[in-house]
Amino acid sequence: MKRIALCILSVAGCALAQVRVPAGRILDLTQEISPTSPVFFPTMAFSAQQDTEEAKLHIYSRTFKASEHLGTHVDAPSHFGGDKNRQMVSELTLRQLVAPAIVVDITLAVKKNSDYLLSLADLDAWEKGNGTIPAQSVVIANTGWSARWKQGEPYRNADAKGVMHFPGFSVEAARRLVERKVGGLGIDTLSVDYGPSSDFKVHYTTQPNGIYHIENMANLDQLPAKGATLIASPLKLKDGSGSPARIWAIVP
Repeated sequence: MKRIALCILSVAGCALAQVRVPAGRILDLTQEISPTSPVFFPTMAFSAQQDTEEAKLHIYSRTFKASEHLGTHVDAPSHFGGDKNRQMVSELTLRQLVAPAIVVDITLAVKKNSDYLLSLADLDAWEKGNGTIPAQSVVIANTGWSARWKQGEPYRNADAKGVMHFPGFSVEAARRLVERKVGGLGIDTLSVDYGPSSDFKVHYTTQPNGIYHIENMANLDQLPAKGATLIASPLKLKDGSGSPARIWAIVP
């Protein structure tokens, strides 16, 4: 950790406070959002138009329409199951949104099978080399899928019947991570459930246990297996089931 001197202005004058922030490289884990961004459902597409009245004043400002689950985004625990007693996105605490990043690399398996599910064996292998997955961490599946983001349809990878094919977490792995009391799951695809899923069992396994998700992440190949600190900044939307978010990490 390194110290940064912060000058705070007050009626009494300027006082110095010491703020501790992790030392290291800052890595952006967020995909850019545009009208061509891949979406889970067509109705979720992004659109924007310049504000007419402000344009008259030579001010550039837009009004945009976006799903709470567009682009790189956070799923609040209330997202699946319709339980409004679970946390809304505005109720996620800053402590939850700043967490150790645990990265499980499954890129080689995904190259052989687009529908690959991160397995118990993958978690076992990670823990054998790195120790027990810590509580309140965010466990991220690096699938390599983010390379398709700007290609559009290959990211959704739908077959002739409209069924999407991309990797995700297995239900067994999700249950293990619930047991480990992790704070979140992350992935560089449209969903923590794999593309062909119709029952979303991973969502229904983790979210009732207060676990949030980060989907459509980027640059996961630049994260170490452990040691980085992840920071998520979703919009503080009252009664929101989720929100597009800027996600980044501080890498030692």
